[in-house]
Amino acid sequence: MAIALTVVSFVELRNRYHGGCLIPGYQSDGTDDLLRFLIFPTLFLIGFIWSLSELVYPWLLLKGMRRLDARWLSIALGLAVYAAVSVGWMIPPVPVERGQSRWEDGRWQIQEFTSVFWSVRVLAETGNFSHTSCGY
Repeated sequence: MAIALTVVSFVELRNRYHGGCLIPGYQSDGTDDLLRFLIFPTLFLIGFIWSLSELVYPWLLLKGMRRLDARWLSIALGLAVYAAVSVGWMIPPVPVERGQSRWEDGRWQIQEFTSVFWSVRVLAETGNFSHTSCGY
């Protein structure tokens, strides 16, 4: 069930917004579309952590941990892996020039969003979203 949630949310995000702007309704009043857009990455985040937790949990039980401790640790490990990937996405691939701040770039808010919801970032990096005339 957890893997299905992860895969289905990713596929739905890809299919629903293929060719559209990275963040729908970013500069227009398409707030309904923006709210719908936020659902898929959130479900992916939950599904990813849940999937990893379900994979690690039996292994922790075999190591002799109590059920409750194993469950909490498996969830913490899933969250840690997701957070590690998020932090990795926040590191810019190209070094910032001397005297220039990363914060000067107007796309920083979008980079933060796509770092937290890295399912969106993966789709953006693979060309799923349009970057022409989207207002950013």
